[in-house]
Amino acid sequence: MTKILLADHHSLFRAGMVRLIDSIGGFSVAGEVDSAESAVEFVAKHTPDIMLLEMSIPGLSGFETLRRVKRLHVGTRVVALTHWTNQPLPLHAMRAGIEGYLGKDISPAEFETALRKIRFGRRYISENIVRDLARVAYGDLSDNPFQQLSVREMQIMLMVLGCKSPSAIAQVLHLSAKTVNSYRYRLFEKLGVKSDVELAIMAIQHEIVDLGGHASGRPRTTKMQRDRKAPVATGPAVEVNGMDDLHSTLDGGVV
Repeated sequence: MTKILLADHHSLFRAGMVRLIDSIGGFSVAGEVDSAESAVEFVAKHTPDIMLLEMSIPGLSGFETLRRVKRLHVGTRVVALTHWTNQPLPLHAMRAGIEGYLGKDISPAEFETALRKIRFGRRYISENIVRDLARVAYGDLSDNPFQQLSVREMQIMLMVLGCKSPSAIAQVLHLSAKTVNSYRYRLFEKLGVKSDVELAIMAIQHEIVDLGGHASGRPRTTKMQRDRKAPVATGPAVEVNGMDDLHSTLDGGVV
């Protein structure tokens, strides 16, 4: 029996996922947590086979949760099940070593397919996200300046946009406030902004966050599509099926 940890701060969503997972043969819910800190503690104590992680989970943040679980070296496979689906967030999660990335709009059938592949050591990204990743490989999303950030810079940027001070970020990440500010000013330089306000405006413009300051899960259009007044593509730009095939498509070390 494959044991799954649900790490999500929405209790109603967790209740629905428990029922869905229990209906899939060979899988069971080993536990539920509603904060990042609790997720890391549960993995350290109970070593579930898979953790389904909402990347916007309160506390450490999804990226830091992923990093800390990886550092435990207990074999738990971390899979994002999240509303953070806009690029470059999934791309950065892949760079950080996540085993799967699923949007919350995934169908039950695709969710079951993903679980079964992940259980046997494969990686999986839901179909709508993998299409965007393929467009990244072919340069169609090159107008998004956030792609050039490192995983750590993206993590700190999201915490800044969540109204955390440098000292609060430093405490969570076990860094000095000076180091956090160095990352902060480095990402300012990369993005061509001079303040947190300008950073927030740019993040909203590129649909990294919504007007409430939360990471956005809305479908995005590229600058090329807007300029051409073209609709968002609904079919795959290339034929890719999950993360394993994507790695072949993204040949050249993009991921």
